[in-house]
Amino acid sequence: MNAYPHDDDEALNAFDEADDGASAACPFCGKRADSEPSCPHLAVCAEDDFLEEEVVSFARAKEIWAELSEELPEESATSLCFFEETFLDLCDRNSFTLKVPWDGNFPGQSGFITYIWARHPDKLAAKLQARFRKELARVRKDKMK
Repeated sequence: MNAYPHDDDEALNAFDEADDGASAACPFCGKRADSEPSCPHLAVCAEDDFLEEEVVSFARAKEIWAELSEELPEESATSLCFFEETFLDLCDRNSFTLKVPWDGNFPGQSGFITYIWARHPDKLAAKLQARFRKELARVRKDKMK
């Protein structure tokens, strides 16, 4: 994902300096992702197993996602690819996204932590919620054909 949709050199430099989850820095204010209090630009920080749940929660779209999941064909509803292509691409275009690999040095204990920063997290949440609603309407329309 590592998306750079903006031309803000200072933000990109802070973003590029992140080399692991502990030092991942906000591309807007430079605050580390693990700092207290947390960075106001950090919209989502989640391991890959929880990314879908965290993005849905961030967008305040749990009910919409539940309805959409029921309406989708089974193979689509459970597909992380569907979720990433439908919703995370919106994050890539409207925020800075960083995927940091982690390894627990044991088989099956590895993955990614995804950080999504937005200059205006509320606007990103609203865009995501609108995308959930649009996708639900599209799926319902397709079912009526």
